Amino acid sequence: SFGHIRAVLRPVLRHFDLHKLWVPNQFAIHTFRIIMFSIQAQYSYTVVETLMAHLDENSKSSPTIRTSIAGVLAKIIAIAAGESVGPSVLEIINSLLSHLRDSVRNEASQTEEKEYQEALINALGEFANHLPDYQKIEIMMFIMSKIPFPLVDNHTPADNLLQSILLKSLLKVGTKYQTIHLNTTFPVSFLEPLLRMSLAPDPDMRLLVQKILHTLIDRHQNLEKLSKPTVNTLEL
Repeated sequence: SFGHIRAVLRPVLRHFDLHKLWVPNQFAIHTFRIIMFSIQAQYSYTVVETLMAHLDENSKSSPTIRTSIAGVLAKIIAIAAGESVGPSVLEIINSLLSHLRDSVRNEASQTEEKEYQEALINALGEFANHLPDYQKIEIMMFIMSKIPFPLVDNHTPADNLLQSILLKSLLKVGTKYQTIHLNTTFPVSFLEPLLRMSLAPDPDMRLLVQKILHTLIDRHQNLEKLSKPTVNTLEL
């Protein structure tokens, strides 16, 4: 049962905390993968949920520890994706986005925080990669709804950083999505705010929006060719 799973996980997490086994995280990854494959599939979400709650409890820990925990999450979250349905999908995404928002407000070493943010974005991408396409669209729309509007006055650097990180998260999910019908990929409720973001004052933000659009529009794997334009002088 769910209660039994948590009863097993609590001492495991405590053991890792007390003996400082999160860094490096190879042992933790192996341990949690074994746990995931040792329980019934319908309980796998509980492991992810418990690990995320533990990440909450370690919000004041060093970025290195949080990055390692997020790395473990990225390695096991795909296993839970197949059993996640309905609200549980958005709960996981919302939790990951909340951790990203909290990280933006953190004043620790910028380099270490960036690594932590990348680990969370990778976890989000791994989770989305194992979901059906219609849920990926829902996730992208959900992320889009969390991005602060760029043209509001009194924007702080933290707001700009949050926009950038959430757009990177959106791009990560977009790379896992296979576009078939453009009207399905770009519902109005998703396309309009995305196009508004393309008017952001920050050029890096506008570039991210263009990357998202190019990624989602590209149905024939031409994106790589366009990313590095070349001219064959012999054909001129």
